[in-house]
Amino acid sequence: MADAPGLDKQALAAAFNAIAGSPEFTSIKDLKPKTRYEIRCMTRISTKFGGKIKAELKDLGGESLFVVMPTRLARLSDEQIDAINGMSVIGQAPYFVYNGTTETGTYDVELVFDE
Repeated sequence: MADAPGLDKQALAAAFNAIAGSPEFTSIKDLKPKTRYEIRCMTRISTKFGGKIKAELKDLGGESLFVVMPTRLARLSDEQIDAINGMSVIGQAPYFVYNGTTETGTYDVELVFDE
């Protein structure tokens, strides 16, 4: 089979491998309860279940974790997401805390700041 015209196999392989090697998502329920995770960045994403927010969190060891936030947090405005991201850029990042699940089975989460 002949190569497609203009196909850059090395660039295609590099793009594929970068995506394949991208970080896995961590489930919120796998986070340590009552632990602060620094929010590095929040972005809107589209999933088969609708719009959601992806957050890059920093764990206690400094490693990045990628978490899809609970659906209800997709109601944050773009301005609110930008404010959270802006605080991270200037070194005043807020923290995401998972407190477990409620009696109704929803995730009990909160945003906290250093005092």
